[in-house]
Amino acid sequence: MLKTGVLLLIHIMALFVPVVQGQNIDEIVENIYQQTLLHEAQLDSLQDYSFVQKIHFTKMDGDGEVEEQSIREFLIRVHSQENRHRELISALDFEDEQWIDVTEKEKNKREEESKSVKFSLTEMVSPDMRKNYEFNRMSDAIIDSIQTIHLKVNPIEEDEDKFAGDLWFGKETYNLVRAELVPSEFPTAIENMRMEFSMGKFGEIWLPDKVRFEAEVSFLIIFKGKILSDILFEDYRFDQAFPDSLFGL
Repeated sequence: MLKTGVLLLIHIMALFVPVVQGQNIDEIVENIYQQTLLHEAQLDSLQDYSFVQKIHFTKMDGDGEVEEQSIREFLIRVHSQENRHRELISALDFEDEQWIDVTEKEKNKREEESKSVKFSLTEMVSPDMRKNYEFNRMSDAIIDSIQTIHLKVNPIEEDEDKFAGDLWFGKETYNLVRAELVPSEFPTAIENMRMEFSMGKFGEIWLPDKVRFEAEVSFLIIFKGKILSDILFEDYRFDQAFPDSLFGL
């Protein structure tokens, strides 16, 4: 009942995010920021839920020959307790088609990988940070039948924690639909890097749909080549009943 009330409040609040023709860029960015706050409120209102994450990983040498390739599938369970989300990750064993728990080592590895994704739209468009970027409106586009606003963004000062690229937002709702981004300054050992992702509407909330990451890497004489990772997010299921024991609570 409480969750229903929270979502109803979110929907009512969304009605007051104005859609004005001929807006200047500052008004657009402010509306995007307000929408990101509404989206975070929706995420906070979610209780236990799960989704399937499919990862196709490819590692190629400097000549473009495939050195390593793998396809893995994870079941991600997200548990909410006192407004804090914790995750239990399970992996599908393709030999006998059963879900098995991944090891603690694998969990820790995935947690470290998740921390390396530094892009935050809310931070980028927040009142304190937006002054560090240049936002330019490009030609609008239709993406998956959605009329979008297309923005080009560039940091005023290059920094590996600040991204440049293209962002597409719903023209009526200002929710993020698609992004194509590169770090404005590449980290050590990275010669080129690009990230693309799209969002999909699952129930009443927008969540990750697809992510593509590619990087050209050079570690002295250890490795020089390219890494590709395609990630699909599928089968979102909400309002599940997870026992605390699954999360070691």
